[in-house]
Amino acid sequence: MDFILLSIFCILSNYFRGIYPEYFRENEWEFFIGSVVTGTETQATLPMWATPDRKESYLIFANAFPRLITKIKPDDNSTWADWGNTLECEKEFPARIKTQITPFQRLLVVQVFRPDRLESAMTLFVCESLGKRNISPPPISLKRLYQDETSPTEPILFVKPLNTTKKSIDHWSRIRSK
Repeated sequence: MDFILLSIFCILSNYFRGIYPEYFRENEWEFFIGSVVTGTETQATLPMWATPDRKESYLIFANAFPRLITKIKPDDNSTWADWGNTLECEKEFPARIKTQITPFQRLLVVQVFRPDRLESAMTLFVCESLGKRNISPPPISLKRLYQDETSPTEPILFVKPLNTTKKSIDHWSRIRSK
């Protein structure tokens, strides 16, 4: 997973936890970041539709959140089997489940059963929480950056590589030096 995205998500989630505490139930954040203290001693068994590699994560989840397990009924194959194989599972939760759990709980379910979709699920959570369609920054325009942010007495400093090729930077340098 992209470290920068994870860092941004953690910052935004901490912000949400302070502003919207109703988004997070007890121990959910700790489970998400891997610091929940619980074991795998539970009567729960991995649902038939889940892949075997998810067993340990599921047992910890079931032990930490027995009421949530009761609510989502992961053993109901008719509800979950299709979801487990869906390409974009984070967007296609079973209707009955989606209305009964919080957006962050949906994120936890994705983390437990479909970690391959976690990055997309995190982005979806942030977008839903902020009421935005996406959180991607607009493309950078070197022309606009130059016009808006430069002064004859200050150098331009690029702190992080941009999604711009060296060719674009060289092009703007040549235009400005004429």
